[in-house]
Amino acid sequence: MSERNLTSAGRIAQLRTPEDPAIGQDDEGLIDANVIARLEELEVASGEPLLASLVDVFLADAPKRIAALEEARSRGDPSGVERQAHSLKGSAGALGVVHVAAVAASVEAAAKAGDLAALGDPAKRLREAITRSERALREVVARATGGRAALTP
Repeated sequence: MSERNLTSAGRIAQLRTPEDPAIGQDDEGLIDANVIARLEELEVASGEPLLASLVDVFLADAPKRIAALEEARSRGDPSGVERQAHSLKGSAGALGVVHVAAVAASVEAAAKAGDLAALGDPAKRLREAITRSERALREVVARATGGRAALTP
């Protein structure tokens, strides 16, 4: 196995330093190292820049999902909010962005219960979760590719 593919968990642990509160310090952080490791294995097997592509798609799609969620909430449509939160939860989970997936799951649960008032400002919460996770995702990709992958800013 090449050096680039060794210990994804170690690379992510390196991202979690006390000096950087946006990344987090514990194993319950922003990114799931096991998911990243599996995606890197798929990338090696396929020979394609899978991780960088998936992160790009996620970061481009998330704002659209949040806008659709806001629209559904403004219409008083709990099932629409639930659908968008569910979709965001799934894409975040598949990419190992556990913090975003957890926030989306809480929004989904409240919407499923029909309690839109309990949501507060779900779009703001989701945007904050994505902002916190984006830097960690970009660093994971940069470390996994040795800085060769250029993500869309």
